Amino acid sequence: MTRSASAPTWSRSRASQVVLALAMILAPLGIGLGGCATQSHTNPSEIRGPRAAAAYDLLKRLEGEWESKSTKGWGGRVQWTMIAGGSALCQFDNAAHPGQMMLTLIHPDGDRLLLTHFCAAKNQPRLVLTRASDDGKEFTFEFLDATNLASRDVGHMDQVTFTFDADDNYTERWMWYSKGKMSKMEDVVSRRISRGTPSLPTGGK
Repeated sequence: MTRSASAPTWSRSRASQVVLALAMILAPLGIGLGGCATQSHTNPSEIRGPRAAAAYDLLKRLEGEWESKSTKGWGGRVQWTMIAGGSALCQFDNAAHPGQMMLTLIHPDGDRLLLTHFCAAKNQPRLVLTRASDDGKEFTFEFLDATNLASRDVGHMDQVTFTFDADDNYTERWMWYSKGKMSKMEDVVSRRISRGTPSLPTGGK
């Protein structure tokens, strides 16, 4: 792609000045440039350091294509793939809601591990790793904060546990939170179809 002759040329220093100015303006409003919730929040149970890094390495085994079936009645194929130079593991799911693509990202945040779910409920809860079994077969992420969520009492995915029967079989148990009450949303049982980087899905509205 060639640059238009009329397009402005930005130096790195000029771009940095603009980013800094925007950050100073938006910070008092609680708005972050990255689109994530900016309020300071920690979960007292969150796992940090080498255990979080080890959990991320183990979860990378999800990369590939899977046949999934939910206790909600839906079934279909979902894909997990590493993106952004290995800095995030992304699930593409257009089976749960036909015609709609949902994304789930598992990604390090310093010395902890986060999961961000881009939900059909039109909010984006961020969950933090709070439990990792010693045998590497079970991982639980719990609510940390969210974007596009007026309060925690608005319905959203609040917790998920990944349980591995083997490298080629796992279950996701998703928990829903609304009006001060937690309830099970669904169990999703998945069987591996292929390993490695899958072809990225298309479609959605």
